[in-house]
Amino acid sequence: MPSLRDFRSNFAAGRTGEAISARPDAQSYQMSVYDARNFMITSDNIARRRWGTELMQWRDAAERLETWVVSESDDMRFLLAFSPGRLEILDGTLASRAVFEDMPWTESTMWFLTIGAERYNAVIADASFRTQILAFDTAAGTFSMEPFDFDTSGDERYYLAPFFAFDKEVKCSFTTLTAPGVDTALAAALESILGTEAGEFDLAAGTGTVTTDQDVFTDEHVGLRMKIADGEFVVDSVAGPREASISVIRDIAIALDDTPFWCVNGSNIVEVSCEDHGLKVGDQVVFFNLQQDTATEVLHGALYLEYSNTTDRSNGTPCAYTVKRVVDENFFCVEGEGTASSTDLAGGNSVKMMRFWDLPGLREPVFSPARGWPQAAGFHETRLWLGGSVPLPDAAFASAPGSMLDFDPGTGEADDAVTMYGIGDQSRVRHFVSSFDLAILTDRGAYYVPGSTERAITQETVRAPKAADGGAAYTKPFLFDTAFLYVDANGASVREMSIQGDDSQYYIAPISTVVSDWINAPRHTARYDGAADVVTPYLIWSNSDDGGAVVMHSNRADQAMGFMRWDIEGASFASFAGLSRDLYASVELDDGRFALVRFDTEGRTTLDLAERLTGSATDEWVSQMHADETLAAHSGLLRLSDVELDGAGAFFTADTLDELWIGSPMPYELVAHTPIAASGQGPQLGNMVRLVSADILWSGTWTGTVGGQEALSALDFPALEVPTPISEWRKYMIGEWGTAPRLAIEGSAVGEIAVRAMVLKVYF
Repeated sequence: MPSLRDFRSNFAAGRTGEAISARPDAQSYQMSVYDARNFMITSDNIARRRWGTELMQWRDAAERLETWVVSESDDMRFLLAFSPGRLEILDGTLASRAVFEDMPWTESTMWFLTIGAERYNAVIADASFRTQILAFDTAAGTFSMEPFDFDTSGDERYYLAPFFAFDKEVKCSFTTLTAPGVDTALAAALESILGTEAGEFDLAAGTGTVTTDQDVFTDEHVGLRMKIADGEFVVDSVAGPREASISVIRDIAIALDDTPFWCVNGSNIVEVSCEDHGLKVGDQVVFFNLQQDTATEVLHGALYLEYSNTTDRSNGTPCAYTVKRVVDENFFCVEGEGTASSTDLAGGNSVKMMRFWDLPGLREPVFSPARGWPQAAGFHETRLWLGGSVPLPDAAFASAPGSMLDFDPGTGEADDAVTMYGIGDQSRVRHFVSSFDLAILTDRGAYYVPGSTERAITQETVRAPKAADGGAAYTKPFLFDTAFLYVDANGASVREMSIQGDDSQYYIAPISTVVSDWINAPRHTARYDGAADVVTPYLIWSNSDDGGAVVMHSNRADQAMGFMRWDIEGASFASFAGLSRDLYASVELDDGRFALVRFDTEGRTTLDLAERLTGSATDEWVSQMHADETLAAHSGLLRLSDVELDGAGAFFTADTLDELWIGSPMPYELVAHTPIAASGQGPQLGNMVRLVSADILWSGTWTGTVGGQEALSALDFPALEVPTPISEWRKYMIGEWGTAPRLAIEGSAVGEIAVRAMVLKVYF
């Protein structure tokens, strides 16, 4: 009977399962395991039992954990614990630094939040509520939470928001168009033009009314700044969907170009220059701030610039002018009362044009109580990016650099805000992820704003080409090992958005096909970057359906990438957070309790929900975290019998000890792929073969079974049942027949177990 030895010393591909169980020719077959539970792959490609978890605090609910690192000191790095209607901020020592109650997120929407942080501000966004700004005062060490609002200019005349005409067909009529401070003479002139009584508006206060020809106003508009023409007003009250009382903040007028009137000698027709005027024949306009020149010979009803309370404002009665002809989008003609005495460009450099009636182009801030709030928030190149609201799902807006409340597009210069409409094919923005490029993930595709070392992002240069079809879920994406990683819109796979080689084009592919059965509606993601003695980075997704976690390791330099699965006995992982060198998780127990745990990356215990107790040669103990439970226990390498805690958490041990760990066992399993057996007639996969023996190269192992046999022998327990960890080759006789015999390494007892390599011997 032929025999062979199948050597494996690299587990870099993690678990590959049934996906390649019939592909012994695949490279990843020899670099992976068939199945695993509570194992992780380290940076040196060792398969190691995952860390135990230390119970830090009992909590009141399952929480979404996020991190905010202002600096690496304990009092400047923060764990944000979101629960329904609540946010608690813990620092690096887990001391509570602030609690915010009555927050707008719920048990379901808190998993949809996007959180962007830069320096001393964090932005919390979801389309279901008004965006919140969390600020940290470094001097006082305190936090504040305020609802998001766009900034205003120093004189408060400009609301620094991007405005949008949500209904371009709406036309408005006003009783006043001027800001406070207009003198009584001009008031009389405007009253004459309007044909209204002065009591219907207050020019001194800049107040009046606006009416629309379609339903516009709701109670949510009260207090809202709105724009039309070059003016701005605030809604003071709403009388109905088509009428509102307003206060004008900035004259609702269009500033015309210098000398905007073309007058022809002997003619009463005046051609007016006004870029993108939007007028049609029959519309009426009012001119004011004219200088005394050729234009005033024709336009007697215009309001002159040079006037006083004792001087007539015009040679005739102030009036509105009817558009007689539209030349093109930048020029139109009106008919004056007089005739020009010369051919000339006239009017001066301060002419403004008003329309009191049927004025189009009513615009509102893109985000407001009336129009909703952004789904996505993030920082990139010192700009705050917002997008994905319900009425503008495929739009994104970036603040001015370094001014996260200034979204005024201005003139499109490098220090102005940026506006983007029409990202993708009717897609909704869900995430911004910052790197050299800015990834914009939507519900239908992935896009990116290209970075540049030569020019800044401006309104002129900004663009968002598509990287690939296939949208992203609400689950938080991450930049991990030089690639953007996110869960697809169906919640069925993890996708990688990366640039390969020297190609500048992004490639996107599902990378979790080998663990598709482990992807069960991921609801939260966290990245752990490791620490000084734990150099392996991990990206972790917690499942909402089964309470487990999918853990990805990646090292492109070594062509290592794969997934493992973690779970916790009698409980579920709700979320994870990597805070500098620490890895935390929110855990929901089957008995209805909730806990905040920290992974013991120092390797002191492999128990879950563990508590460390210290004393001085004592056998009497009191737990501050546990009561009325039977728990596993150990002191260093010494395994102890289970301990029973009373209602006060008190218990005894048989021995006097200085240190003790108590907690719940962590079951684990590592199942190797079927050994590769081949003969001169080809591979024997599918035929009956016998797995005879296994040689395992251990690394600091002191627990576990191999094919049902104890990994350690009696010789490894020299005294007091304290084992000596083994880091050497050990042989185990297996004797398993089958078409796909697989070696299983498993257990649940406390102790470290790590596999460097294995040699499987088979007969066929």
